[in-house]
Amino acid sequence: MAGIGSSGKTNALLYLLANFRGFCPNVEIYTYGLVDTVQEFANKELNAVEISSIDHLSSKKNSIIILDEAHLFGLSDKRKTEEINNFVAFINHSNNYCIVSTASLREFNSHLGGIVTKWLCKSIRQDQLINGSPLKRAVQNYRGRFKRLNDIILPLGKLLVLSDQREIIYDIPYLPQIDTKAALPDLFA
Repeated sequence: MAGIGSSGKTNALLYLLANFRGFCPNVEIYTYGLVDTVQEFANKELNAVEISSIDHLSSKKNSIIILDEAHLFGLSDKRKTEEINNFVAFINHSNNYCIVSTASLREFNSHLGGIVTKWLCKSIRQDQLINGSPLKRAVQNYRGRFKRLNDIILPLGKLLVLSDQREIIYDIPYLPQIDTKAALPDLFA
């Protein structure tokens, strides 16, 4: 899931997982990078299991894997190419699905972005993207109702899903219990 900071990525992610859990109560969900209150919500409401390294996933099959704040994994580091390729093979061969979410849009460089099958988009500024990356091409090629100059700008309650076949727009309700930024003081007030 790609989007600038404070665009509602985690809210959208948890809403989608809660909706998924209603249809598939027995599929394992593993999470990495969620802040404490969000992880508590994921544990309680989604029966999700927190992991703290990729090694914890080695024997997992038929599951959903959430990598929030994915920049913490260093997936854009070209020195980790073999590790990333092994992870992608593991995902594909073990019938796992992985959702990578980060506000660091540079993480979706050509290497990592090349393995993405669907882009879950919140607001994205094109100037924050790496030239030649699949995400930048997707943003440049998008001509839908949320295109603003060179950027994709969505209201907080929307999620745009882009794939080769079509776009889907989801209405995402606000989940106040996981909004870790709502209680932060305005330093300039």
